[in-house]
Amino acid sequence: MSSLEERVKKEVEKSGMPTEIKVARILRKYDWLVRNQFAYLDTAENKLRSVDIKASKLEPIKDTLLSKEITLYIECKKSIKQSWAFYTEEFTSLDFIHFLIRHHASNSSVFQLVPTEHKIIKSRIAYSYQILFDRKDDFYEAQMQVLKSLKYSEVYDTKTETETILKQRILYPIIVFDGQIFNCNLVDEDIKISEIQFVRYLSNGLSEDYTPVLIDVMTLTYLPIYLEALQIELEENTN
Repeated sequence: MSSLEERVKKEVEKSGMPTEIKVARILRKYDWLVRNQFAYLDTAENKLRSVDIKASKLEPIKDTLLSKEITLYIECKKSIKQSWAFYTEEFTSLDFIHFLIRHHASNSSVFQLVPTEHKIIKSRIAYSYQILFDRKDDFYEAQMQVLKSLKYSEVYDTKTETETILKQRILYPIIVFDGQIFNCNLVDEDIKISEIQFVRYLSNGLSEDYTPVLIDVMTLTYLPIYLEALQIELEENTN
């Protein structure tokens, strides 16, 4: 390998590209249709941008002509230096009702289906986050990408009336982090820290509409577990 190729390799390894490739391969292994660098319009700035991965799957609903169209909007991040910490609390049934009211629940709403392992009313929800050991806020950048691509899909990725009737659209914003994630909480005036692999983050949404959105955040190693749980939930809701 030449010195230039070695330099390029080191730069690529420091970027999020290897993580994106790994995520795409995992998704294809689980029979998702994967589109890398999915382009969307950032309506706030009127600029074309791209989210790392858009993955989709069609699940027929048993004994009907209907099907559920599930789409994942995924941003990938990698860091050796930094870690992510989230403040979490129990998310109650009442919180869930309030969330749905604020989100105007409909066939296109985010998280009508929730992975089996992480039923929403039994989960801890992250209300805030902190970047550790590094000043660069990779999580905020990833959050904005998935929120903006999600909004584009909900508003502009329109389908024909027939397609809308025959397909129920379910959208999932996801951030995959090839690094360490921690849960942070206050117990008896003492900060408790524990390493975690998955967290559901409640975002206030984009500044122009403030629509709350639940974003699933996970480590790269957790992604296969998440996809298996999601598949179980999809099958339960289509049979």
